[in-house]
Amino acid sequence: MKKKQQEKQSFRNCKKNILALITILLLVFVSMKTAGAASGSIQSERMEVMGKTVNVVTIDANNPNVRFDVAKGKDQRVGWESFQSILDRNQPIAAINGNYFDAYADDESAIVPWGYIIKDGEMINSGATINRGSFAVTFDGEIIIDRGEAFSKENIETMIEAGPLLMKDGIIVYDPDSGQFTQDRINRNPAQRSAIGFRPNGQVVMVTGSGIRMTELAEVMKSLGCYAATNLDGGASSALYANGKMLTSPGRKLNTVLTVYDDSDAIGSSGAASYADQIQVMVNNKPLDMEVAPVVINGRTLVPLRAIFEELQVELEWNSETRTAFATTEDAEIGLSIGQAEATVNGVSIPLEAPGTIIEGRTMVSVRFIAESLGAEVDWIAETRTVVIEMSHE
Repeated sequence: MKKKQQEKQSFRNCKKNILALITILLLVFVSMKTAGAASGSIQSERMEVMGKTVNVVTIDANNPNVRFDVAKGKDQRVGWESFQSILDRNQPIAAINGNYFDAYADDESAIVPWGYIIKDGEMINSGATINRGSFAVTFDGEIIIDRGEAFSKENIETMIEAGPLLMKDGIIVYDPDSGQFTQDRINRNPAQRSAIGFRPNGQVVMVTGSGIRMTELAEVMKSLGCYAATNLDGGASSALYANGKMLTSPGRKLNTVLTVYDDSDAIGSSGAASYADQIQVMVNNKPLDMEVAPVVINGRTLVPLRAIFEELQVELEWNSETRTAFATTEDAEIGLSIGQAEATVNGVSIPLEAPGTIIEGRTMVSVRFIAESLGAEVDWIAETRTVVIEMSHE
């Protein structure tokens, strides 16, 4: 009798252990299903910026294995779906809410998005409210943050649009009196916010925070080092996720979500190791030695000013008070100030394709403007991602 009781107790313990193991395995499975694997190219941090507590997700878009995509609620143009459900279906490494949409429609079929949406190069939505702040990625991996009508859509692979545009060319451009947005809840009142920005070093920054006015959000993005930035849908739509963590949970279902993936594991680590030096500069058939790697901003390649001037044997002076660089040759006098949309060549103002900026303590300038101002020939070899500069010293 005692032996039978011991056998029953042993069976119960074994059954409990099996059930516990099954429970653990289920929890692991659910965890795997609700989050993509963590990526070293994507970091998240909760911090104080300009007196505001914000969640910041930093994405190294220099890595060619990092890609952006658009996820739609229930994979449809209209309607909506919970943020968690969208994450479960799409398995991104990071994600943030995107476009405005009619969240108060009487019927789900009437929940339509506003503004441009492009997925896999296909125009999903053009909307009634266009030419506001947008985030786009070309098939070549170039990041564009600008007004929706400011650039061609022919080479755009991924795009969302919300607004207002906060920053462009390193300068705050948001104006609450511009008339693009008339509601105080968007324009002037403190609210839950979502925003996305781009740093000159190639990083994309996703941000959420509460109790922030739009003017304050622009200052936050500038303090985070953004060169360009735009506001996204906010309020109850504000949502942010990264590396398996729900950083900001929205108060309602969503129509459009910007998702981020890192395919490094899928293709092996060999591709990720060499992305930092992808863009090369050749001056008179000689590789340019640069302490800071070139970056591409709005389709323009920026390189370290001093490195290219020294290689071209051009005298350079720097005024730290005005943050202006001066270069002098036999034929030209060039003046270029950080953050300004114009430079001077022999006293004549010349519009810049991309204003000068500072990255890691180095002044970065448009390689084409500098080279052509000095009378050099510039070419771009797409296959090897190389800028070729030829200049004669005769």
